[in-house]
Amino acid sequence: MPGSATVEQVQSGLNHLLGYTKGLGIHNVAFFANLPKGDFLIVGVELWRGGPAINEDYICFRAYADLGGKFVNVANTGNLSQSDSYLVGLHAQALQPPQITGQFWFIAWANVPPQSPYTIVIRLYTFDGKRFRKVWEPQNIIATNIDNAIQVGPSDAITINRMRSWKTSTIVHEQYVISEKGPKKTKEWKSRRE
Repeated sequence: MPGSATVEQVQSGLNHLLGYTKGLGIHNVAFFANLPKGDFLIVGVELWRGGPAINEDYICFRAYADLGGKFVNVANTGNLSQSDSYLVGLHAQALQPPQITGQFWFIAWANVPPQSPYTIVIRLYTFDGKRFRKVWEPQNIIATNIDNAIQVGPSDAITINRMRSWKTSTIVHEQYVISEKGPKKTKEWKSRRE
C-alpha cells in the first residue's frame, strides 16, 4: 500500500514473491521518488529464467505512480540485457545530482555471465514521472568484483573501478560527476589488485 511500506519491505516482498533467498546472487531493488508530477515507486526486477546452466534472466526497471492509494504502472525500461547475452546480479544506486530538479536519477549495473573476471554493463537513467531516459551507456568494463565495480560517494560522485584487461593486476579508478548532460570525468587514478 502506498505510503505504508519502506524500500526494504518492497525489496523483501519482491524477493519472497519470486522465491529468491539470501546468497542466491539475484537482486531486486526499489526506490521511492517524490517528483513534481507525483509520488512514485521505482523497482528494478531480475527475473531468473533458465537457471545457472543456461541463463536467460530478464532485468528491467518499472515505475509505478501512487494514484489514490494504489500503485499504477506508468513506465518501464524494457530488458537491460544485450542482444548477444543475458545479464545477472542487478545492482542500482539512487543519485541526487545537484541543480537537476524534477527528475529521479539512478545508476544500474549487472554482470555478463559467464565471463571471468566479471564483465559489467553500466546504465545511467532518469525518470521524469512519465518515462525513463537512458542518459549514459558506457562500454562494458572488466572488474574484480560486481559489488565494488561502481561506487557512489559524496556529492553523488560515481567511481568506476575497472581493469584494462583480464590479465592485468592494475585497477583503473575513474571518477565522474553528474550534470544535466550526463557524467563528466573529473579524476583518474590507478591501484594494484590484491
